[in-house]
Amino acid sequence: MSSKRFELALERLRPADWKMFEELASKFLASDFPALRTVSAASGDRGRDAFLFGPGDDESVVVQYSVQADWATKIRDTGKRVRSELPKATILIYVTNQIIGAKADDLRKKIRRDFNLYLDIRDRSWFLERATADRPREIAAEELAEQIVDQLLASREVVSSKAMALSSLEAQAALVHLGLQWEDDSREKGLTKLCFEALVRAALRGTTPEKRLHRDAIKEQIRKLLPTHPPEVVDAFTDSTLKRLTKKAIRHYPSEDEFCLAHDERLRLSERLAELEETDRAFLVELEEIVRRRAEAAGVPLPADVAALIERVRRVLEQFLLSRGEQFAAAVRSGQFRAMAFEALRDLVVADMAARPDDIKLGPAIVPLVDGSVEEALAAPSPQTQGYLRSLADSYTLFAFLRETPDVQSAISKIFSHGEIWMDAMIVLPLVAEELLDQPERRFWHVIQAARESGLELRITAGVLEEVERHINRCLTCWRGTAKDWEGNIPFLFSAFASSGRPLGDFGKWLEQFCGTAHPADDITDYLEETFGIQVASLQKEATEASTELRGAVQEIWHEAHERRRKGGGAWEIDPLTTARLVAHDVENYLGVIGRRSVQRSSALGYTTWWLTLDRTAFEVPEELKKRMKEKPADSPVLSIDFLVNYLALGPVRVSVSKQTESQLPIVPYARMVDLLPAELLDVANQIREESQGLPERVVRRRVRDALDAAKTRRGPISKGGIGEMHRDLTDRISKGTES
Repeated sequence: MSSKRFELALERLRPADWKMFEELASKFLASDFPALRTVSAASGDRGRDAFLFGPGDDESVVVQYSVQADWATKIRDTGKRVRSELPKATILIYVTNQIIGAKADDLRKKIRRDFNLYLDIRDRSWFLERATADRPREIAAEELAEQIVDQLLASREVVSSKAMALSSLEAQAALVHLGLQWEDDSREKGLTKLCFEALVRAALRGTTPEKRLHRDAIKEQIRKLLPTHPPEVVDAFTDSTLKRLTKKAIRHYPSEDEFCLAHDERLRLSERLAELEETDRAFLVELEEIVRRRAEAAGVPLPADVAALIERVRRVLEQFLLSRGEQFAAAVRSGQFRAMAFEALRDLVVADMAARPDDIKLGPAIVPLVDGSVEEALAAPSPQTQGYLRSLADSYTLFAFLRETPDVQSAISKIFSHGEIWMDAMIVLPLVAEELLDQPERRFWHVIQAARESGLELRITAGVLEEVERHINRCLTCWRGTAKDWEGNIPFLFSAFASSGRPLGDFGKWLEQFCGTAHPADDITDYLEETFGIQVASLQKEATEASTELRGAVQEIWHEAHERRRKGGGAWEIDPLTTARLVAHDVENYLGVIGRRSVQRSSALGYTTWWLTLDRTAFEVPEELKKRMKEKPADSPVLSIDFLVNYLALGPVRVSVSKQTESQLPIVPYARMVDLLPAELLDVANQIREESQGLPERVVRRRVRDALDAAKTRRGPISKGGIGEMHRDLTDRISKGTES
């Protein structure tokens, strides 16, 4: 499916095309809402074009399709009619071909305030992001493109019936899959064997010498788990696994061709299952604590028995892990490395609500409560549940790979097995800030240490070093001044330090472990190399070798991005001269990595040089380049930290990463949490510390953290995204860190 054709089709939809859009929207929603019943007509739809049936015909989730350009008026009118005619409704899903995005933020609040409805908007971007998510959606998108724009595009491009072969990323995905079959005969011990051994053990659970299972029955069970793959291929892997495990973990009875688990294996599995059950119970306790705490903070009354709510939170959490596993498998298949953000959680919560109505009647509040609880559970698990969740995440990812191909190892082996990772300041600063946390809580540390352990070479440019040094200098300036003289939010490192509850007067001393005042850049260089193996090098030569068209387009994109940030203020208030420097640094990283790839394999998975960043603009550059350039732009050099985490856990380098290191890898590298500290909250921290004189330091720190949390909550959350998203998360984790 050509995304360009589909986007144009959505754009050209007119009110007279409402029936076509209804059919498209219904098919896109079908995988999330199998109970969807479309009732739309030109009139008489009681305020909605579709509604979802749950048990007992519960109409708690209402869907409205619309191609109306004035979407704000349409949403308000729909909310009014739904509240009047469908009193049971708590969620309104507004599906449109228009571009809305953040423009509806205020409207969401009004709809909830005026009509007691949670508004979930799915606009043109929602369709485009999911056009190739599965075959039914791809077919629906293709059908709309054929009906609306094929004649128009006939003279401009060749349209293929198989969209996956049209774009470069989809072709790269096809390359991966084509290579799988011929590699089947040369498999090495790895993930494929691991996965099929697990499937065989699962099929044989409960078997004994008296209660055996025939080979055909085992094969049938495994084929049902992998229904999209050729049965003969799955059977071949199963036969190979049965042969390999015989006399080790299973017993074979040749005359009947039957199998059962060996006695020692049954005992071992029983012991492990008992350990797992204990860990699982501890996780559920932690999950309930999170839900109750968030409900209390939000003023949401909970019943005495919250089992159903906890079950929903866990169900959404595991669905999210599966979704992320599928994204990673898709990334390996396609070569498109995108950041895997928490935004998908909202859709999963709404889908779960549609499938299973709210029995405890929390109303619209249940959506943010479940969403936030899952976020917190995954973003900041306790040391007791970290390893459990990491194992669960890996299991879902392996399952997602098995659904992609029965030969998981062959798919994984296409990913680069060595190389160098260039990082920006958004990665380096959290490493510095995590010095405030206990080792188990240092998520960025664990990622970088695992990358170093795997043999990856870690690099930053002199420009990134300059950004880190300037940020530290800015923190010192803020610290030496007064809160009332500082404009905007407190710089990140100082904000993180204050959130930890430590005495503010010790900030300068704390910074001395990273750099002094005489040669700060040299000191930071030494610290990064000694602690993380990060070396400073240059990409200037490679960046300057880029074509004039490419260099100009990249500079333009980054300049526009930094200008938007500068005018927006917030966490990074910067002047025009600093903007120019930041643009130059980003351009050097982006083009420099591309330049270093000139002698590397030009496949999505084969490149050995990458740029690791949290900056959302970096992931948007490839699509922007396609719009601005005549020549075909180079493949994106950007690697998401989400992909890196899964790569370290499951990729070719996993043999070099210790099990202990792997178990400490974060489930999600960063998350949306709370604001950076506003300047006036420094006075709050100082006041609490003065009032707590004479108390143990751990108590003082706890009081400061609690007071800052309460003050930040009263101020309310700010917009999420990119570096601010990561900074807010880390600041929150530090403020809630282990008491020393």
